[in-house]
Amino acid sequence: MIPAWLLGAGAVLLVVAFLVRQGRAPAPLVPLRLLRRPWLLAANAAVVLILAAGMGFQFVNTLFLQRVMGFDTLRTGLGFLPTPIVIGLVSLFVAARLTSRFGARRVLLAGLALFSGGLLLLVRIPAHPSYAIDVLPAIIVMGLGVGVTVPAIMMLAMAGASDEDTGLVSGLNNTAQQAGAALGLAVLAAVAAGRTADRLAAGLPPVVALRDGYSLAFLTAAGFIAGALVIVLAALRHQPSSNPAPVAVQG
Repeated sequence: MIPAWLLGAGAVLLVVAFLVRQGRAPAPLVPLRLLRRPWLLAANAAVVLILAAGMGFQFVNTLFLQRVMGFDTLRTGLGFLPTPIVIGLVSLFVAARLTSRFGARRVLLAGLALFSGGLLLLVRIPAHPSYAIDVLPAIIVMGLGVGVTVPAIMMLAMAGASDEDTGLVSGLNNTAQQAGAALGLAVLAAVAAGRTADRLAAGLPPVVALRDGYSLAFLTAAGFIAGALVIVLAALRHQPSSNPAPVAVQG
């Protein structure tokens, strides 16, 4: 098995090689001047953290429902159902109105607070929880948060892009989403497995050890959201002009 650090080092080298190539190419796929925009970098860093929390949560919560609460596949799917329903309703009927009235940044801050609040509710979940009492309120709060967070951060990530840059900026945003999902899945799974193994070695019952592992993973996801919140507060304060210099087109 290839060590994780070696895979990570290889990924970093590939990114560096890509950037060097883009800096020398006569018609680069990603002009490096885009990567010198602080707003764009900060917004996409927030996207990475938000998607890391969201996608990692889905994986860990699936394991929690099945291995701690004993749900089968059907009950697990039904257990998730309130979250996408709330996200859909909020995204379709509430998010746009809130954004028009308060602005994308304020809505994003409120959404991140709700998102992290839902995760923190799951951190304190007991080893023998009730779905209706311990899980459902948390995932509804998360759904409310995600429903306004995702549209707002996507709007901010695209802010300031010229017509010529829109496709490139959108592509960077999609890449950030995929990177965040991969990061969240890897980190939260490793955190949960590591804590569970430690608890089992300490002699705790399996269900308690599993609960402790998943609780730490939920706390880690809340940490991702806290990081995104810091980025929004510190770096996404003054929205850039809507007409930055476009990408030069090579004839």
